[in-house]
Amino acid sequence: MDKYGNIFFTGLSNGWQPDIVTPNAYMQQITPYAHTFLVKYNSNNTKEWGTFYGGNGGTQLGLVTKDNDDYIYLTGMSQ
Repeated sequence: MDKYGNIFFTGLSNGWQPDIVTPNAYMQQITPYAHTFLVKYNSNNTKEWGTFYGGNGGTQLGLVTKDNDDYIYLTGMSQ
């Protein structure tokens, strides 16, 4: 949770999950491999945005953290 009460969810998906992505997302569709996703909900529990991250192969999610300015950092591996 950030200082504004926004909540962020992350995880892996092995298939297309249309309820994750939002219009103008960084990555709208995924390949048949696992991909990391990141979704932001505001303090009113309304989804503001969601996107996938990954390449043409498998993806492994590592650590997720944020700094004092509320920038989010995802680590891991993507092929």
